[in-house]
Amino acid sequence: MSSYMHSGLADRCIEAFHTLERDPRCGPPNADSYNILIALFGRSLLVDHMEATLLSLDASGHPRTIGTYNAIIAGYLTAWMWEKMESVFDEMVSGHVAPDKTTYLLMLRGYAHAGMIYKMELAYERARQHVGQVDMVHIRAMICAYCKFKHVDRIQKIEELLQKLGPDDYRPWLAVLLIRAYAQEGLVERMEQWIAEALERNTIVTTVQVMRSIITSYFQCDAVDKLAHFIRQAEEAGWKLCRSLYHCKMVMYGKQHRLPEMHGVLDEMEFFRFDRTKKTFWIMYKAYVSSGRMAEANTILCMMGKHGFGFPRGGTGADVEEASDGIGGGDVSGVRDSPVLGVDSSEVAAPYLRQCGRSQRQRRWRLVEGEVMGMALTWAAGKTALTAPNQIGSRGACMDGGAQCDTRRKCPAKKRRRLGGEDHTDI
Repeated sequence: MSSYMHSGLADRCIEAFHTLERDPRCGPPNADSYNILIALFGRSLLVDHMEATLLSLDASGHPRTIGTYNAIIAGYLTAWMWEKMESVFDEMVSGHVAPDKTTYLLMLRGYAHAGMIYKMELAYERARQHVGQVDMVHIRAMICAYCKFKHVDRIQKIEELLQKLGPDDYRPWLAVLLIRAYAQEGLVERMEQWIAEALERNTIVTTVQVMRSIITSYFQCDAVDKLAHFIRQAEEAGWKLCRSLYHCKMVMYGKQHRLPEMHGVLDEMEFFRFDRTKKTFWIMYKAYVSSGRMAEANTILCMMGKHGFGFPRGGTGADVEEASDGIGGGDVSGVRDSPVLGVDSSEVAAPYLRQCGRSQRQRRWRLVEGEVMGMALTWAAGKTALTAPNQIGSRGACMDGGAQCDTRRKCPAKKRRRLGGEDHTDI
């Protein structure tokens, strides 16, 4: 039965147990036989079967042994049922069965996985008293717990536990957790040491959360050159890339008025196929405004309108969000004069919006918005005059006697034109 259990052959192990029950030469199964079956079900996450086997053991008249309690605790630990794990341990302590070193190590690992730091530390002290030296598996479990859950003096405790690990005890998942923990605490030097260790051992980070923790640490220290070096390393090593990496670098370059390098970040984003979003344009706008280059800042505003991101109201990001929300919902009352336009775009586009049905406003306003912005910019440059309001339309739209229709659908005016009817003008 033990051989079948350790080999993962559950059916044969259960069959051997039933054969033992039927064979009169061997007698009924004893507590050890039930313990093997309990351990088998616990490893397979069959908690109901494990508990049913425990009841069968109690019904057989055999007392529970230390092996029984260890198997039950291990089963609950595997199933991440921490409350039942603790209740079994408390029952064991209050009874006549004394825990052994296996029990303390199981409780240590269970508390580490559960994030119960205080109880984990108590279990670690008890394990050291009974076992002497705790093995590397449980040391790594404790380091993992300190990395995942914030605790007082966790970095100092992590450093003490790391001294117990040897050079052969490196694990990629543990290195990634350590990088994130040092990044969250703002310890850039230690973070970079583990980044170098991970790159040397070809460890690849695949989660965005870890990358964002790293760039947050660099941002708080205002170390844009170190951030740029890290991003190059991450690109070459195949680590997980995200738009936040490049946005953070743009913000830091903008704060230091290094505008040519900020523009170079746009080329990097394009190379790795990250589209420019509303936040990208807003970062550039704020960088130009802080540098006093209002002409380029006004150009960025026009580009935001052309891409359908809305017109910023003022100098704060909240104003941009509020204005864009109003535009997206078909409401033009939230759009005010832009410093580069010199015109009120809501008044220019109002006749066109009145011609559209209410159901069409939300769909068409973003296209109208871009064209209004482009024509007003041309007018501001003195190249041509802004056309009359009733001449403004969206791409793919037509006017049929004052009624608005969509050329993507079947247009009745085109049908009349084909039949020699009224003339039809595309705007």
